[in-house]
Amino acid sequence: MHNRTFSYIPQKGFAALSWGRILLTLAETMVGIFLPIFLYELFDNNIFFALLFFVLMHGVYGILVPVGAMILDKYGSRLPLLVGVSLSGAFIGSLYGVQAFADVRGVFFLALAFVTTVGFRVFFWMPFHVDFATHTDTAIRGKEVGLMEAGLTIVGTLAPLIAGYLIAWYGYGMLFLASIGVIVVTFIPFLFVPERDITFSWGYIGSFKKLCTRENRNLALSSGLMGIENVIGAVVWPLFIFMLLEGDYAQVGFISSLIVIATVVTELFTGDSLDRYSKKSVLRFWTVFSALGWFIKIFVATAFQIFAVGAYHGIVRSLAGVSYEAFFYELAADGGQYVDEYTVIREMAIQFAKVIALLVVMVIILFFHIKWAFLVGLMSALVLNGVLAISSREREVGKR
Repeated sequence: MHNRTFSYIPQKGFAALSWGRILLTLAETMVGIFLPIFLYELFDNNIFFALLFFVLMHGVYGILVPVGAMILDKYGSRLPLLVGVSLSGAFIGSLYGVQAFADVRGVFFLALAFVTTVGFRVFFWMPFHVDFATHTDTAIRGKEVGLMEAGLTIVGTLAPLIAGYLIAWYGYGMLFLASIGVIVVTFIPFLFVPERDITFSWGYIGSFKKLCTRENRNLALSSGLMGIENVIGAVVWPLFIFMLLEGDYAQVGFISSLIVIATVVTELFTGDSLDRYSKKSVLRFWTVFSALGWFIKIFVATAFQIFAVGAYHGIVRSLAGVSYEAFFYELAADGGQYVDEYTVIREMAIQFAKVIALLVVMVIILFFHIKWAFLVGLMSALVLNGVLAISSREREVGKR
């Protein structure tokens, strides 16, 4: 079992992309897990303005996804990846400016933060997903995705802990400076990503037309529903924890780290098992338990319950996430010359679904406690299960 999981030499492209993303995730997670909280406090504890930042960010990025594909088509993957990393550093630097100035300069830096975080996504995610799909081995793609996700989880364990104590002892400024330091190191692995010729054939308007076609419906729906769960977990859950723990940054970071620790071995196991079972079936199986996790989160009321329920849901969402990533990369790679087109569908669907989810959350919290927003994640998981079931049934009928 041990040999089957680790005894292989990864492709150069896979290694460079994985290490690059792991380092980038360390820098971004140090900031990202506290970003909703930072914005919440920046806007005088106005949750609507904090959520509006994310609504606009995901909406604008969704509109610009095809532009990212066009940049990839013209310049290859390495240059956009490096530009994306640079913009990520500029985003974190802008946040430093936001917290440093309480006058009109702070407003300028907030606008700059918005522009740079959207720019990062436009330049980075298209080449990353396209390259990752083409640089992974078909026979062991689930294993490779599991290995990368386990690496992401390890740094995800450290990041909240480091971030929580940096904020508690030194403030947000030191957190942002530390993250920028990690960003600088992130350039190194991306310098070694092999170039590949990619041709984007749809164009800008054509991408929106393809998003709505019947043949891409299942990919768009499944990606969008996964995106909804992700944004509830990334934005609403940290805000809920922060409110429940009454603003204790260190405790938020510590509990978040404990939650993440529980998922590492699980991701490695899942990635290996995915190469022996249907990725879609495994994903469908875990969506049921993910829905249960969202339901239980509604009743969380103590720090211990945050850890226990968060650990359970973290493991389940990790299992579903690895299954989805492996399923998508396999689908994209099988698409051959259309690997970038599949990635455009995925990214647009995810972003627009996140916008819809956050708008629904904003309506919910007008009338109810923020915990009831977890129902959005619950419904997303259940609908995803149904979409996967219908997709499998249609495929079986098509084979007859």
